[in-house]
Amino acid sequence: MIAVTGTVQYQPQFHDDLSEAVRTVTAATRAEDGCAAYNITFDLIEPNTVRISELWADEASLADHMNSAHLAEFMGAIGSMLAGMPTIVRHEIASSKPLFG
Repeated sequence: MIAVTGTVQYQPQFHDDLSEAVRTVTAATRAEDGCAAYNITFDLIEPNTVRISELWADEASLADHMNSAHLAEFMGAIGSMLAGMPTIVRHEIASSKPLFG
């Protein structure tokens, strides 16, 4: 399994536009084969910050996502909304188990 985590700073005047773009890309991405989880959330503590959290079944699924039309459209739409370079990290997960139980 592959996890992707990240932090993105955005310009406050674009909050509503970014929210709409996030809704659109999230719906399309969650429907992709191999997508176990996909969340882009607005941080309630740090202003003008979004957090990214993704889980992918395998490398091929992540590659398909990275080459998808809806991700390209999203990236093109939000470029001018950002306040800096995103920090995004890819993690390979060897195993997982429930935290409780």
